[in-house]
Amino acid sequence: MNPLLLLLLLSATPKPMLLTPGTFHGTEVQAANGAPFLALCEGGTELRLVRLSVHQVEDPILDREGGVPTGKEVSAPCEPLVLLRDVQGVREGPVERARVTDSGIASSGIGPDSVRIELRGGTWRLERTKLGETGFRLTLHGGPAPVVLYEVQETDDGSWEVLWAGDLNHDGGLDLVLRTSRHYNVLHFRLFLSGAEQGGVREAAVFEIMGC
Repeated sequence: MNPLLLLLLLSATPKPMLLTPGTFHGTEVQAANGAPFLALCEGGTELRLVRLSVHQVEDPILDREGGVPTGKEVSAPCEPLVLLRDVQGVREGPVERARVTDSGIASSGIGPDSVRIELRGGTWRLERTKLGETGFRLTLHGGPAPVVLYEVQETDDGSWEVLWAGDLNHDGGLDLVLRTSRHYNVLHFRLFLSGAEQGGVREAAVFEIMGC
């Protein structure tokens, strides 16, 4: 294929979006009020097409008193766990949620040492290993080969959590939504979908937010 044509096709492909309900700095949310999103509803067992509600609100950290509010409040019907848009292979309808069992919380508060995930008779283990003094790596075991999902060499009160696990794209593989943090003031919500890349799972979308 012509390299220029390939570049044009790639630039025209919508970037997958992942959001969560809440109040954020204005630059963290690119979606417009009324935009269609797939909401993970009913305790994470259904993807429902909804219209996003995005309203300007005061940002107590960045806005000046009496000035134009720059913060954004995001909400949607059904109080979704997450909101998705332009994610390949994900469609409206019921989804199967996996059973997730923590091995126990580490004393540092960084998160569990490992998590056991069960879906349709299959079993996976998401394991945290320490890197240096404060860093850690998250490795998923149970597929064709171990897959490193996340790695950070240094953190400042870093942490992680499995927010959801199951089959979002109906291919029989394991999909995940993780919350990771390399700094107490910075959070990342990460969507991983099963597929051919990286031995069975790939990162499909990321949502980054900051506190004060």
